[in-house]
Amino acid sequence: MAINRRHLTFALFTAAVIIIVSFVLAGHYRYNFFPRIQSETARATLVMPAGTSIEQTRSQIERMADKAYQLQAKYQEPDGTGSVVKNILVSIGWNGMGRPGIRGNPELGRVTMELIPPEERLSPVKTREIISEWRQMIGLIAGAKELSFRAEIGRAGDPVAIQLTGHDFDQLSEVAEILKQRYREYPGLYDIQDSFDRGEQEIQLRLRPEAELLGLTTRDLGQQVRAAFLVQKHSAFNAGGMMSGSWSATPGNSANPLPASKQ
Repeated sequence: MAINRRHLTFALFTAAVIIIVSFVLAGHYRYNFFPRIQSETARATLVMPAGTSIEQTRSQIERMADKAYQLQAKYQEPDGTGSVVKNILVSIGWNGMGRPGIRGNPELGRVTMELIPPEERLSPVKTREIISEWRQMIGLIAGAKELSFRAEIGRAGDPVAIQLTGHDFDQLSEVAEILKQRYREYPGLYDIQDSFDRGEQEIQLRLRPEAELLGLTTRDLGQQVRAAFLVQKHSAFNAGGMMSGSWSATPGNSANPLPASKQ
């Protein structure tokens, strides 16, 4: 029949293609390659500027954890078996990614809430609703470099992302601040931040010619500076073929000032 009425068949096929394409272009036909799924955990990660003391980071993390405990007390299961929030984990000096170092990173912190799985939860509250309320309770943290919230599985990237390029770092920083202030005016946009980092201050050590004649190396000098300004090693021992040691941090006000390193 299609061969006998090939003109009618071609017209129907063309009309169907036009209708499908128009639905896609008009936005009526939506396609989501990887839909977001509610997670069993909700976490807030705080990154303070480099050089922030562990006490400053701890005070902010404790405030974030206090808001999490308030949510734990608020959202209870209807059958009285307990809270929707099962456990709360607080970590300071580590953001939960990678292997923590000996001294840690005092500017990093994370608060994680373990929730009852959505399929087992009797309460109608959703994970994204809990983290949205948590975000509003915490608010903005003064001086924070980054404050992000995550409670979804399958989030490959940020829904809105803009990349700025240029050779003038001061100008890039200024434009980034203008964009962030502008985007805060739009409802529904949150976790607005930038990845611009000027890096940490660095001291480069060089040996004088007379020091090289004495057999000193740059490595020796670096180890001395590290012991004087960062940590002091107390002991080291060999256990099962693996070297282990213990260190303790040196208070910042007890170390000599940086210019003394020229002596």
